[in-house]
Amino acid sequence: MIRQTRILALSLLALAAILGSCDRRTVYTSALSLPSEGWHADSTLCFDFCLSDLEAAYDVVIFFRHKENYPYQNVWLIVDQKPVSTASSDTIEFYLADQRGRWLSGGIGKTKQMPVLYLHDHHFADSCYTMSIRHAMRDQMLQGVSDIGLRITKSRQ
Repeated sequence: MIRQTRILALSLLALAAILGSCDRRTVYTSALSLPSEGWHADSTLCFDFCLSDLEAAYDVVIFFRHKENYPYQNVWLIVDQKPVSTASSDTIEFYLADQRGRWLSGGIGKTKQMPVLYLHDHHFADSCYTMSIRHAMRDQMLQGVSDIGLRITKSRQ
């Protein structure tokens, strides 16, 4: 029964990803899975992308996918952007649960997903970038995180 529920949840997640990627405004989408034993503080997830329209404004959304055993109400991430000519580094915090411990993120079953708008109406100066993400939590091995995703779409204007 648990196996069937997991297969159904993964199928629905895959379907949602496919339907979401059909949006004409989406120019890049990717998700990287983390090991079941946890996300080590030294582990950096890298997303490489190139943009063909530098005149357009873009929205960048980070997807934080976690399980119900995630031990905290919030998460801190460090997001670095390269190339060197326009390199930047940001530390962001967002909440996954309210003060009573109810998850703010949505999802099916025990896996939850929180989309976080990282950049809005952003103009990229260069065409190719590497965006890297690592956690900045106190734990060396952060438990309960299953995937980190990145989606870049042209902003609605």
